[in-house]
Amino acid sequence: MIAGTDDRSVLVDVAALLRWPGTRREVPVALVPERIETSVCAVVGLNGVIVAESIGEKVAVSGTLALRWRGECRRCLEPATGTTEVEIQEIFEKEPVEGETYELPTADHLDLAPMLLEQAILALPIAPLCDESCAGPAPGVYPTAVAAEIDLVDEQTGQLGDPRWAALDALRLEGPEDSEK
Repeated sequence: MIAGTDDRSVLVDVAALLRWPGTRREVPVALVPERIETSVCAVVGLNGVIVAESIGEKVAVSGTLALRWRGECRRCLEPATGTTEVEIQEIFEKEPVEGETYELPTADHLDLAPMLLEQAILALPIAPLCDESCAGPAPGVYPTAVAAEIDLVDEQTGQLGDPRWAALDALRLEGPEDSEK
């Protein structure tokens, strides 16, 4: 069933599957991808077993895989890691429907890795946490105001000022009534 695998491919013998409709084969998955990531998370590995089954001229692939990921906690910004389950339910056919099914190659082997990695990136957490109980940085320990900013409070408004905009405070615009005088 597995024609040959490395850390970046999962090959299925399609010719053997399609020869007898209804044939099912378990396919072990152990992917270690390079640079599959979003701005906040990266895929570390994808492991498990999926089932490839022939349905007439199509191949259905299904199963649940464990996705290992790493990223940065959205609250405390410390490193975060985790495992997420990825449900796989896909169809490969000779004339795929765009966005719904995948193309079945004319070759004897089908590499499932591109489809699996696409599913993995969709399953990555959008805003990862190092732990559900993470409260983030403590305001008493990590204050948000810098000591130098405390002196920048505008005496008239009581608002925090920015010295880069101080020149604009002195700017006075003339209206149409002022220019006629």
